[in-house]
Parts: sequence; structure tokens; C-alpha cells
Amino acid sequence: MIDPSTQKIGLLFTENMELTSMTSVIYGRSDYSSSLNYKMCKSATDPICDAATEMMIIQFFALCEKASDVNCIEEVWARGADNKKISATYQRHLPNSGLGDFAGEPKMNLPASKGTGFVVKIPGVTHKGGTDEYLVALRNQTTIFKKAGESATNHTIGVQGLVGGISPFEIVRGEYRSVKVVDGYGSDGGVRVTPNGDSCFATDDGICAATRDFPSEYRFGLSMRLSERINGWFHGRIANPTITSAAGPSSWNISFEAKPVRVATLDFTVPTAEVDKVARDMIFNGEEWGVSGNSEGTRIVAGLDEERSQTLLKLFVPNFKDKATRTNEYWTFKTLSGFRDDSIYRCSKDFGALAGVVTTNSLLYSAGPPSFNAAESSLDYKVSSPHFEASGQEAIGSYDLLLRSDVARCIYGFTEAPIKATLEVLGADGTTKVATTVINEKDGWLTMSASGFGFSAPLVRAKLSQEKVESKPTSTPTSTPAAIATPSPSPTPTSTKAVIAANSKKTITCSRGASVKKVVAVNPKCPKGWKKRA
Repeated sequence: MIDPSTQKIGLLFTENMELTSMTSVIYGRSDYSSSLNYKMCKSATDPICDAATEMMIIQFFALCEKASDVNCIEEVWARGADNKKISATYQRHLPNSGLGDFAGEPKMNLPASKGTGFVVKIPGVTHKGGTDEYLVALRNQTTIFKKAGESATNHTIGVQGLVGGISPFEIVRGEYRSVKVVDGYGSDGGVRVTPNGDSCFATDDGICAATRDFPSEYRFGLSMRLSERINGWFHGRIANPTITSAAGPSSWNISFEAKPVRVATLDFTVPTAEVDKVARDMIFNGEEWGVSGNSEGTRIVAGLDEERSQTLLKLFVPNFKDKATRTNEYWTFKTLSGFRDDSIYRCSKDFGALAGVVTTNSLLYSAGPPSFNAAESSLDYKVSSPHFEASGQEAIGSYDLLLRSDVARCIYGFTEAPIKATLEVLGADGTTKVATTVINEKDGWLTMSASGFGFSAPLVRAKLSQEKVESKPTSTPTSTPAAIATPSPSPTPTSTKAVIAANSKKTITCSRGASVKKVVAVNPKCPKGWKKRA
């Protein structure tokens, strides 16, 4: 709870905070009443973890070394305007090590893990930091529930919370140190911002790897080998992605290739008395908020996909003048765990493969995949971001929705006949904003892209339709296409409204340790490992 006597209040909304905020670590606990009960384990077979009934593992993938390796990064590359692939080579880890580093357990599909990521060299691809070296990080967070005294080696590691990224960087020297993990599921990263406000993608003793912008006209790629298929959705800070997904001899292989995007950061405080009363009431009502700073200048830290974050951003617009504190380029992606719509959850979960990908450069965005709007027969996605970049130029929005055709048919109850689609960007007043849209169906995927639209809080709406044919509708996905193609310009077809009855939805609150989330659905259920709160 934030003290109402706080003299200054503001917002800290920035991308990539979760990727390298923790190092490799294994925790164990048996008392679920608080996250403070997590204790660090030196390995998966440490006595602390043997005695625990829950283990939380945060691992950072290294490069694959053998053909049989899983849960590792297979390759990193760049591709220029000439379409030639330029492969990266491993240089070193940064940081070199961490307090929570652990040895591998092959029986668990758990490789050795250390630090937060590593440096690669992409020859000749020089970024705005003046070198051709890039930081790569791919983090997986997984939970194991077991009996007290049972060995963790009876279990295998799942791919439950994957976050990955590539970042140009420049070494800045000063009073920096590596992130230190501690008991209680926490970390102490020390100073992770340079004097001029640049974020440190990684730190080590005396070193900050300050983020820099990418070179223009390049796409970047990363491929990984996983021990199991990823079901559901990805979210990305990328544009015009090409994504492939296929089974290997002993792994499930996924690769991403895309352009980086420009994303705003908000980092400011203003006198509390100058903040809108509705915002003050919201902040000081006893609700739990993440914070940065102190009573002299407290910044609210909340998830970029939380609905309350979008509410706060709108209320604070007069204070930050609808202008970003900083604007940086990113190339990141993560798995999505939250579903706001029962029909999308049902159609995404049962076929054992990637269902869709949604990307945007908006600072804030809807949690989970787009939601199905039965009244409009559309897939809606809400975004919020400052109208202006830090330079004062108007911020230009981008959005990509890549959806398996069979998932779309399941959501809408369509047949196997071709699907038509339209994509529009609506302003807060409901009027259509100017945007360039590209729509394509190829290799079993629908690809819809919008770009060139302005912020602050538009709604991106995709409408799908189909000519009536005399055949039975497809109720569940069937095929498993392997690739999502980069969209190519094509005429935007006219949409016809499909009529689907709206369902009455309920909201429940779920908790896991100190974390709390709301689930909205017709028949809401807490995710695995979470408990329903009364």
C-alpha cells in the first residue's frame, strides 16, 4: 500500500523488465501462504528442494551443443535487405555467473543454467552502439508440484513461461553489479539505469550493458529446441514476423524472424496534488502496487498488460503531456498464459500446437490474445501508448495478428470454405483511424497487419466472415501447419458480419503466493498452480 502522504507520484512503464530482472535460480517451498517462503536450492536435488512440495525453476537457455540437446537456443541470425542470412557466433556470458546458477539434470530435460544471457557477434551488422555484438536472453519459468521427500528427477521440465529477446548494447562503466537472487523469490539488481536514463539489459560488476537501437533494414531471428510443444499464443515486440513450428527427432522446434519495433517508456513523477483525483483515489485505496523510488518520488510499477495500467495512463496524460520519457527499439517475445474469452481459450488449447501470435509496439496492451466480441463478431485488441515519442514526433503504431485458420474456423463456427477478413483501427471516439492494412491467408494461417496509425488508446478490430456453403461447420482445429508466412500486400476483402450469440461471463480472482490475477470467462477456472480466492 502506498502512503497517501507521498509528496510525488508517477508511473514507470517500460518493456523488458521481466526478462533479465531475475537470474537463473531454483526455489523450493512447502508453505504456500507467501512468496517469502521460497528458499534457494543449489541444484534440483538439493535437500531444500527434496523436502519441498513446490519447486519454481527460472532457467536461461544456452546455445545447443549436441543434436540431442533440448531447452536450448539453436541459432541466432540477422537478415539484410539482400535476404542473405548472417549467422551469429557465441562470444561470452554476461554476467559471467550468478548466485543461483545450477547444474543440469538431463533426466528432467533441465540443462545447466547461469546468469541471464550471453553475447553473440553478427559480423558486419553494426548497431547504433557502434559494434556488431548483441545480447541474447531466453528465459523459461516453470513450476513443479510434488510430494515432500520426493526427488525432483521424477519430473520433467515444462515450458510454461517463455520470454526471449535480442538487444544491441554498449558497455557503460560505473557503480553497477550483477543481479543477485535471494530467498523469498526476489532479486536485488542495484542500479540498472545509466545517468542519462538508458536501461541496462544486463549488468555485471562495474558494467552496464546499456540498450541501443538496431541497425535499419535488418530482420533478426532466433530458433530454439524445446522439450515439449507450446500450446496457445505468443505476444511479441516485433513486426512483420515469420514464425515456423515443427517437430524434430527429440524436440519441438520454433523459430522467430522479424523486424524490431519502437516502444515508448514512461518514467516520471509529479507533485501528488497535481494528479487527477480519480487517479489518486485509485492509487491510495489500499490496493497493492509495485513501486520504484521513495516517498520523495514514488513511481507506480504495474504490468504492461494490466487493465488498471491503461486506466492510470489515461488519467495521467495531463501530467506527462501525452509524450514518452524515452523511445527505444525492441525485439522480444513471450508466451501468453491469460485468456479473456472462453471461445478463444477452448479453440486454442485442444490441438497441441501454436494457435496464434499477436504483436504490437504499443506501450500497454490487452492481456492474452484478442478477445472475441460477439456483438460485433470481431476479434478486438486494445492498446494504449503516448501519442508522441520522446523526440516530440508522433508515435506510429503497428499491430500483427497471426491466427491459425482452423482456430479461426473453430471460434466462428466456419466451414472449410475460404475466410474473408477486414482489419480496422478505431479511436477512443469510435471513428476509424487511418492505417495501412495487409491481410493474407497462406499455408493454413491468417495474417493480418495494421501499421501507420496514431495512438493514444485505439482499438484494433479484426472481422472475419465466410460465404454460406452447404456443409457442416468445423468445431475443433484439425490440421497442423508448420509455418506462418510474412504478410505480402493484397486487396482487403469486404467483411460480412457473422452472427454468434454472446455468452454470459463471470469473473474470479486467483492467487499464487503474492501474485493475484483475474480470470474472465463463461466458466472461469484458475490456471494450474493458482488457487481461487473467496
